Amino acid sequence: MMAPRKKEMPMDDSMIEESPLLAARPVRTSTVDPAKLDRTRFTEIRDMEGDGNSLRIIIFIAVIIVIGVVAALLVRNSVMNQNSTTNETNTTNTTTETISSAYIVSVSPLADSSAVNVVKNADYVDSAIVTLGDSTATEEQTSLDKISYLRYATFARLTFDLNTSDKKLPKTTVNFDSVGNKLTIAFETLGSVAETLKEDETINDIVSEIRYVSTNNSFVVMFKDGVKYSVKKDGDNLVFDFKTNTELAKPETTTTPTTTTNTTTTTNNSTTTNNSTTNVDKPKAPHLNNEFSQNKQYVVSSVTDNKLAHNVYYFDNYGSSYEFSWAQTGVIGDNNVPNATAYYDTTTAGKTYLMVEVSNLTQEVMTANNKTSLTLDDIEAKTGATTAGATLVKVDLLSFENGTAKYRLELSKKTDYKLWVDKTPDNQTGTISVTIKN
Repeated sequence: MMAPRKKEMPMDDSMIEESPLLAARPVRTSTVDPAKLDRTRFTEIRDMEGDGNSLRIIIFIAVIIVIGVVAALLVRNSVMNQNSTTNETNTTNTTTETISSAYIVSVSPLADSSAVNVVKNADYVDSAIVTLGDSTATEEQTSLDKISYLRYATFARLTFDLNTSDKKLPKTTVNFDSVGNKLTIAFETLGSVAETLKEDETINDIVSEIRYVSTNNSFVVMFKDGVKYSVKKDGDNLVFDFKTNTELAKPETTTTPTTTTNTTTTTNNSTTTNNSTTNVDKPKAPHLNNEFSQNKQYVVSSVTDNKLAHNVYYFDNYGSSYEFSWAQTGVIGDNNVPNATAYYDTTTAGKTYLMVEVSNLTQEVMTANNKTSLTLDDIEAKTGATTAGATLVKVDLLSFENGTAKYRLELSKKTDYKLWVDKTPDNQTGTISVTIKN
């Protein structure tokens, strides 16, 4: 059996004793002023903190802007300094290119007397086509290194400075357009061309501009006003003189040299006259053939200007006679016949000379081949013809001035000859020829 449970007694509050733990804690009084717990105070604090942060942000942004501006200025100054250095470098390079350019141009007029081989007004031409040059050099052996333009008081000189392995001018064609005021120079065999010569060159003088055409290795020379020109070969260089039509209309100040009076001398028991055995009257044009004789002879044509560029000579041996000829390859016809004169000159004792003068030339054949004298060996090597049995000893070029070449043919004896116009067997080239009996 279970023990009976004790009857619990009801308890009231008075009967609860104070807890010893609570009794051990001292009672503390709050020091917080309730007025300070007002919510509006906290809002003010939050606002003040917000204003401080905004100010710091504004100051920070201002500092960033200042730093950015300073950095931008530094960068700008750096770029400007670089540009200045680059410009100075470019200026230096440009100056160097101008100095090292293959174009040499001077438009400050020099005295005509300072030029070599000044051309007379009568030797300026307006021929449409002129061909010259006979270099055998290949393209790899031919280059155009420089072009120079010099201005003289009354004319301008343009020189093409070429370089060939055989020191001869390559075959060149000159086309003159008097209506368009331009002249085209085309080199048949031309390898390298200096790079600066491939750029248009403005001169603004008698020549206004020079242009290069790569498709056919040609140069186009443009003129400000109407001009005439003179062209000649100087070794492997090509030299042009240009004079305006206005200048050509002015009277020349140079004087024509006086001619000496013919004198006579006796040689080998025969009386001869200096410059001719017997003078004859010059016939009227056209006079293109002569009979064999020892008299002075003429070829008279309608050509009045210097337009023919002789670039080849021929020699043919017929046994009883032989023929020496001068020509411009591929040119034929009465309007391309030079005026010429032939006569005996026996003023040198023990020598027999047949003189031949050929006019209307822009180039003569011997200087075009870098020769002033031709021996029989030279002639055989050049033409392939034998000189055996010929009375010819050698051929000398005495002078080439004002479009007239003066040749002296030394003969072993005095014999009949004739001066006449001939042509090559293919009928493509006309010649001025002298046929001499053996």
